[in-house]
This record gives sequence, C-alpha cells and structure tokens, in this order.
Amino acid sequence: MRAYNEKYGQVAGNGILKHVAPELGGVAHRGGDMVTRTLGTRFAAILPDTSKEGTPAVASCFRASIETANSIRAADELVVRVGIAPLHPDSASTWDERARS
Repeated sequence: MRAYNEKYGQVAGNGILKHVAPELGGVAHRGGDMVTRTLGTRFAAILPDTSKEGTPAVASCFRASIETANSIRAADELVVRVGIAPLHPDSASTWDERARS
C-alpha cells in the first residue's frame, strides 16, 4: 500500500482498503470467523474452526479474493502478503490464557 499511497494519496488508499475488507469477509464466512483491520493497511482473521492443516488453503483463498476482485480497481498494484499463526490450545490451557500470554 505504501507505493499506492505515494502514487494516489492516502485517501485513495483507504478507499481501496474499504473494498478489501468485504472480500476477505467473504472468505471468512463461517459462524465464528472474523476479519478485522488492525494496523493501518493490515488485516487479521480469526478462524476458530479451521484446522492447522486447513489454514494454508484459507490463506490462499484470501490472496485470490483480493487479486481477482472486480471491486478493487487497483488490485494489480497491491502487494498481498499472508501469514499464518495457528493457535490450538491444548488441554492444559484455555483461549483466554493463551490470549493473555
């Protein structure tokens, strides 16, 4: 987004991000799934019913949804990076305990 913002301005960049959010939300569509904008141009997805083995496929779908979105006129100018951080609590911890650590 930095190059896009430098070329077209931050207001235009924010406009693009407003189109990105529903595209990501369309991928994370199961009950309990959530996508949120976190820091500036970054989004985070919480997918509680996705297995560790299934997360790469979901990440690939996130990337594809942005790259092929007709609503994002500058999709060819965006750089999409996807990272995965699976969190599966074991029997000795809870989600709340993991979130606090």
